[in-house]
Amino acid sequence: MPFHIREPSEVLFDEYYRLCEGSSVRDNKKLHSACLLGFSTIVFESCIAKYHNTWNAGKETVVCTPAVAAKYFNYLVPQYERDLEAYDILTYIKVAGNFAVKEALPYLEKYADDTAHKYPKYIRMAGIWALAKIASFYPEKVREIVLPMYNNRTESHEVRLGSFIVLMKTNPDLYLLKAIVADLLKEPDTQVITYVWTMLKYLQKSTHPCHFEIAQKLWYALPIAAYNETINKKHFNWAHSQFYMDAGYEPKYDYGGFSQLSYIMADDSYLPRSVFFKVNDYTNNINYDTMSLSFEGWGLDGVLDKVFGPKVQGDVSPSHSLWNFFGRRRATRDVSVNKEVKEIDKSLHIEPREYEEPFGTFKFSLFNNEIAFWTFNRSTFEYIFGEDERSMPWVKNLVGEVKDFKVTTFDVSHDMSFFLPTEIGLPFYLEYKEPTFLYYKNNDIAFNVKTSPEGVNVDEVSVKVHAHVLMDAHAIETISILVPFERVSVGVGYESRKAVSVPINIEGTVNLVEHKFGLKSWPQVPHEVFHYDFKPFVYVEDYKNNLPVVHEDTKVDLFLEEDLHKFDREYFHDLLGVGVKIDGHYVETPDFWGSWSKFWHSHDYRHKFYYLHENPQWHPRKLKIGLTPANRDVTNEVEVVFDWSTLTPETRGNTIFKSKLFPAEADGTFPIKDELKSYTTVIDTEIFLRGQKERKISTEVIYTRTKDLLSHNLNFFVTRTPFKVTETDDEKICFHGTAKFPVIDEDTVDDLNLLTLDNVVSTNFDLFFGKDCSTDRKVRLRGVWEHTEEQKHLLETRALEQPVGKFLKNPFKKTWEKCLYHREKGVLWNTYCLTHLYEASKLNHFKGDLEYENLSEEFLWYINYVRRYIRHLYFPWVHHVEDLHVNNPEGRVHLAANFSYFYPVVDVELRLPHENIYYKQAPVPKWIVTPRHYTFLEYSMLSEYSSLYKHPYCDVQGPSIKTFDGVFYNLPDTDCFKVIAKDCSPHEHFLILGAKSPNVNFQKALRMFIHAFKIEIMPITPDTEPIVRINGKKVPVTIEEPFKQYINSGVRDVELFNIERVGQNHLYKLVSEIYGLRVFYDGQGIFVQVAPYYRGKVCGLCGDYNLNKFKELVGPDKCEHYNTTAFGYSYVIPSSECTAPEYKSPCTLKTPGETCTVMRTKTIELGTGKNRQVCFSIAPVAQCSESCTETRFLTREVSFHCLPAKDATTRNLVAQSKHRPLMEFRRKREDHKGIVEYPEGCYKP
Repeated sequence: MPFHIREPSEVLFDEYYRLCEGSSVRDNKKLHSACLLGFSTIVFESCIAKYHNTWNAGKETVVCTPAVAAKYFNYLVPQYERDLEAYDILTYIKVAGNFAVKEALPYLEKYADDTAHKYPKYIRMAGIWALAKIASFYPEKVREIVLPMYNNRTESHEVRLGSFIVLMKTNPDLYLLKAIVADLLKEPDTQVITYVWTMLKYLQKSTHPCHFEIAQKLWYALPIAAYNETINKKHFNWAHSQFYMDAGYEPKYDYGGFSQLSYIMADDSYLPRSVFFKVNDYTNNINYDTMSLSFEGWGLDGVLDKVFGPKVQGDVSPSHSLWNFFGRRRATRDVSVNKEVKEIDKSLHIEPREYEEPFGTFKFSLFNNEIAFWTFNRSTFEYIFGEDERSMPWVKNLVGEVKDFKVTTFDVSHDMSFFLPTEIGLPFYLEYKEPTFLYYKNNDIAFNVKTSPEGVNVDEVSVKVHAHVLMDAHAIETISILVPFERVSVGVGYESRKAVSVPINIEGTVNLVEHKFGLKSWPQVPHEVFHYDFKPFVYVEDYKNNLPVVHEDTKVDLFLEEDLHKFDREYFHDLLGVGVKIDGHYVETPDFWGSWSKFWHSHDYRHKFYYLHENPQWHPRKLKIGLTPANRDVTNEVEVVFDWSTLTPETRGNTIFKSKLFPAEADGTFPIKDELKSYTTVIDTEIFLRGQKERKISTEVIYTRTKDLLSHNLNFFVTRTPFKVTETDDEKICFHGTAKFPVIDEDTVDDLNLLTLDNVVSTNFDLFFGKDCSTDRKVRLRGVWEHTEEQKHLLETRALEQPVGKFLKNPFKKTWEKCLYHREKGVLWNTYCLTHLYEASKLNHFKGDLEYENLSEEFLWYINYVRRYIRHLYFPWVHHVEDLHVNNPEGRVHLAANFSYFYPVVDVELRLPHENIYYKQAPVPKWIVTPRHYTFLEYSMLSEYSSLYKHPYCDVQGPSIKTFDGVFYNLPDTDCFKVIAKDCSPHEHFLILGAKSPNVNFQKALRMFIHAFKIEIMPITPDTEPIVRINGKKVPVTIEEPFKQYINSGVRDVELFNIERVGQNHLYKLVSEIYGLRVFYDGQGIFVQVAPYYRGKVCGLCGDYNLNKFKELVGPDKCEHYNTTAFGYSYVIPSSECTAPEYKSPCTLKTPGETCTVMRTKTIELGTGKNRQVCFSIAPVAQCSESCTETRFLTREVSFHCLPAKDATTRNLVAQSKHRPLMEFRRKREDHKGIVEYPEGCYKP
């Protein structure tokens, strides 16, 4: 309704409000919410937006003012004082934000700045988001609310980032932007850093007119942090909150826009807290927030666990892994907790991290006005999952069939008229109208579900849709000059029509048991799918009788018929039996194709879209695209059959994969390297085109790898029956590719003797195609990756002082020296050693020989043309040398490439039969990644392309520990077992303990609890090697044969975990795929990796894995510690067999709202007499509150800012420093440095 009221007035507003408050509307919550949102939107558009967009001289005559809007908001004020349900509170918060009046700020501030936690978190965030629309009209007042919340580092990152987003809408001044960027250098919260930095970077690069001012400021602000390694990364991990924006603007034609995607990750869940997507369009000096979608969810990790959590009971597939837990639904298991684990929980007072109450919202907005929002809560999920946790019982409720109905809508998306004066004294008139017609005709929709015999799981889902969708938009825009003395108007205009008509006749089936997907479609031919027409014209019109505007009688086209180039093309008819027919016309200028080619390759997709959509030069165009049948062998049915399967050593039994579609090729020239110990994935696809002639395409992809990821094999087969009339034989393509990584000697790696390793990765492929896969066209490649001479020299001289070049230092020298330094401290695999090994494992030299047979001259010419085209299109500046008069062996191509270690460039040598080509320092595209033979902690090359495969780890080595979030600190000095990591969710899937061992050679002891199993890897005596025990019994674990523990799920035996020994140095690797857990033990250290599923759910010395270093020291009782010593003591398990340190929780006996450790500004006095000064610490210093006692005092150096002692302001600040930290000194200059004492920890005696 807000978009269709032409002349709003106060009378209309009164009637609208009475309608919303009527009993028939109030009794329906959703209807009442929609009514109030529509009402507030109309008032905003009429009284706020139009008023602020009016020139100052015209504001005196505006009928609807912000005062009128405030009057209607005041009608709703009593509602904000009532105790309402969550849905109603959200409604009134959104309505207050929609009004965008300053009178709404106190009520929104009550929710946004809810530091007392009176309301749920999602209501507080709704209050923050509601400030966004008001921010542009009252920036100072909104900034007063959100800036303190953003600067308060004790707030959650969700609140801080929401405040920052609103803050940026207030158009902050340059000084504030500089302060924000400078604070990022000291910001401890990674989530805040990544989101703020990416948003500022994208805004800086934006050319959108609405971002011009802020972008100019950011060019001065961002250099403050430009060289900071932590902040200025090219790519952040996907699990960090981020902001993406693609923006563009064409000043010549005054159009542009941007697309925005941003998300804020949760600190206690794998899922994002909020996601926002927005599309903006800018044209003719008018900015449109065309569409936006937003999602916000709280407490959804409980739902995540229900759907994807580990399961060891029921129908569990042995091949499923929690590292990729979106592979299949899992139900929550019934945990069997060891009695010893319960005793540990009791002694340490470990409180489980309970799931929050689930709540979420979806919001949809058009043109900056919220059209609708939906909420979901616990009752929603109870409906979805059912009380007995069966597989989606709600799916069965959708089974049924609907026939014969249609939906028709008619909308005027643009309707505007302007009369403007001109300097020549004649009025200027602009008119633009665009009615849009939407039509949906449903003939039949059917949905069916087949369940298992027990009625628990869904086995098959089938859908049938027979319908027709039509969209038709007809626009007319005219610009004219009125000539009053002649009573005529003279002008130009255009008429444009865009229509899309799509008939839908499909049937689809998904079989979840047999892993098959089938889709059938019946193309409707002939049928026009797309129609576009643009006709510019001139006209002279008489308006003296005040008749409706009609242009048909006096309209004259701008272009003559002979100026138009007509075309009519048909494609794919003979090949597919049904084809595409394209016809229309355009104006062909002398350099038409050249200018279009230059435009297409020199502009991004956004400029192309706007140019094609707006047609700024008013060229007449007509384009019709339709489907038409072939003259013979017509196709009237299309079917696609797709199936997939996975074979693992645990699921295959004694089965070796045999190809069903290509048995002859797979058993002959292109054998499939599948073995009983292999991991194999198979994807089969068949496409049928049926009618007067059946056409068929069959493909099969087989990927096989070994468990150690050292050998990879890929087979790809394609066969196609004759499609064209001239074809008589099948066409086939057969491909077999291999990649083999070297077997790394773990003992040699331990000694870092990297040059003695087998540093060669081989890659080969065979590609045969033609009538068969044995005698026709053939292509073979044999290649290897190895170290370049540059890399070998760098590794040989890593311990020397000599520089590599005039301005280059050896990049291995720093990591090598620090690696050795930390090894002397007892940290064998410290971060520097791992970085050194990772960088040294990169192989930057490739050499290969390509051989080919029976390739036609036409095919070779086409390949050479593509090579030259790519070279001139993307690398026109690359220097190259060609030798054209050479006689190399026929049918062979030699390729050698040297990638620079220092810069993203490569030197390439290409030897063709009659040509040698040399490329010097060619830029390397980002998607080209050279291989590595790095294997530490299950490294995969896929992590170079996606951070989904990068898993943080926690390691305990020597006297220190590194948490999942990268925080280093010293371990508690005790011989007791300590909790290294524990699943502290309500399901407690695992517990990992570590302790010091009296054995000199193996100084660490490992104890674990998984399900009902107690696992120990440790030396028994001070002079023996480590052994492995399961539930107290020693089990054999050798290099040749790992130990595997199975458990019966009630349906089959599934592997719970396996323990493998690697190398001679007693490196043990425990992997539980079903629980998403990896633990590595070598006697000197313990390394732990957990699946992303556990994010925010773990506790222990390894931290909570929430990617927030600021809140890392959370004890077992959820008490936040202020020093690492007390935090470490909190996870020490007291026992009669060891000496446990004395520990008291800082939260013990605290009253609500009381804290033992407080931050205060430290004051000292300097000088005497008239020169006496009081100095205030620039950063607050910790101290114990009056009712608490310190554990011990530590000292550190602190910077001070000094003021004259006799000033009244100084005396006032001294008094305030006893009650609060004086944040006003944060950016003051440093006048003095001094050593101060501060408590290591505080506790209630």
